[in-house]
Amino acid sequence: MKSLDISFDLDGTLLDNTDPDGRCLNPVVFNLIIMFAKNMKNVSVHFLSARPIHQQQEIANRIGISKHIDGFHVKGGSWKPDIHFDDQHGVELGDKNIIVRMK
Repeated sequence: MKSLDISFDLDGTLLDNTDPDGRCLNPVVFNLIIMFAKNMKNVSVHFLSARPIHQQQEIANRIGISKHIDGFHVKGGSWKPDIHFDDQHGVELGDKNIIVRMK
């Protein structure tokens, strides 16, 4: 069975851009991460963000989902997921890109 790599952007996708500390979460995206990580055997969940990896890890620890994140990646690197969730319309980081709207 092929594994499916799914990645999520942080700022503007999982985290609210208007919160400088990154503590306000988009509950829909947060629940998607948990659903994919807990309920799908052939899915690996990653962060793909402009933030440095250590900041991504700190955020995952702070919001209690670090055990569900299989990898941390910086935008502009060579790693490419199968599906990427982002808030930027022009983004093409995955084979398939899903654009979310942050309220």
